[in-house]
Amino acid sequence: MPEIAEIRIMSDFINREVRSRVYYSIRKSFISKVITPMNLTFEYFTIKSECRGKELKLILTCKATGDKKSLICNMGMSGNWEVTQKDHEPKHMHLMFDSMDNTILGLVDTRRFAKWRWGDWNYGRGPDPIMDHDNFLNNIWNNIEDKAFEKPICEILMNQAYFNGLGNYLRAEVLFRANQNPFQIAKDAINDNPAILELCKIIPIEAYQMGGGQLKDWDNPFELEADTFNEWIKCYGRKDMLSVVDKTGRKLWFDSKWKSNCIYDF
Repeated sequence: MPEIAEIRIMSDFINREVRSRVYYSIRKSFISKVITPMNLTFEYFTIKSECRGKELKLILTCKATGDKKSLICNMGMSGNWEVTQKDHEPKHMHLMFDSMDNTILGLVDTRRFAKWRWGDWNYGRGPDPIMDHDNFLNNIWNNIEDKAFEKPICEILMNQAYFNGLGNYLRAEVLFRANQNPFQIAKDAINDNPAILELCKIIPIEAYQMGGGQLKDWDNPFELEADTFNEWIKCYGRKDMLSVVDKTGRKLWFDSKWKSNCIYDF
């Protein structure tokens, strides 16, 4: 958390906020342990946001020359973006862009797991299941015989080399709505039930439209209420579902009808 839906919402929020603003500096908090240097030769620049799976890209464009430089951000467990007045930064704002209108665009992260680096997308991650769905499918079908797909389907859905952007709550919803045994070998599950792959696009789109997974560690930056999303959730975190820690170390939520198939200790 946040997952693909929340990253897309944050990207939308950033683009709305930066549309008419010009920035003059980038800095990080004194307590941030991210080692990426914040050196920038641009005197004044604009910002545009893009997203791919769980990664968010900030494209900085120099006002004078049109030169561009990209910063890739990973939000960790609780990263989010806010706009605030200068000198009123929230306690846990760790990456800050100063605007000429005396506002700050900042990455807020209470757990400090968020990271950023100069460069381009991490192509070790698979294609985006929403925006690049055909290549997402091709990447899976072309590698379906690989050893990674000999693991349970519940585990491979957390593998960012194939399911870029999916995380804990999305895998629970995908498997539940596909009526899929979470513990079946991934290759067999996908061959037997290819609807799983279509739901990897459909479910994140629905989550995006609901305002994202407004659960414990993340709030929609547009300040939408979480009620609609909580009504939409059918499996993750529900008291009428079962949960167990899988081999990735994450808690898996699943329908109780698959209890006898469970390969993990309760």
